[in-house]
Amino acid sequence: MTAKQYLGQISRLNKMISNKLSEVYQLKSMALNISVLNESEKVQTSGSKDRIGDMVAKMVDMEREAQEYVNVYSELRRKIIMQIDSMPKETHYKVLFAKYIEDKTFDTIANEMGYSWRQIIRIHGAALSEFERIYGKDFVSLNVIFDT
Repeated sequence: MTAKQYLGQISRLNKMISNKLSEVYQLKSMALNISVLNESEKVQTSGSKDRIGDMVAKMVDMEREAQEYVNVYSELRRKIIMQIDSMPKETHYKVLFAKYIEDKTFDTIANEMGYSWRQIIRIHGAALSEFERIYGKDFVSLNVIFDT
């Protein structure tokens, strides 16, 4: 795993959490539209007769998955912030924090720091190299959980 992949996991997890919560919202909306069959309305079906119960079970499972993502995200984000905070060069710290914690584009970072886009790309590359030199032993052998 590279430093870029390692740091990029925060953004990926954040998107996965948003997607999972969106799925939960959609399931809740669908659950509100499920009608209950009246006993006089005999319909032959091979599916479950408890559609609302099935939908609630799916929602609970999805909410549990979302919570697991949140737990992983919180711990990883906290660890990465501590690692970035300890970067010795101020410009490296600022670029890595803005890119991977605040999820800013290189254009935005360049404007905020008063550098050209090309200079920010160069600083970013140097910062990643320095980050990997300092912390690479902690993550380089990890399997890539999320392709970034």
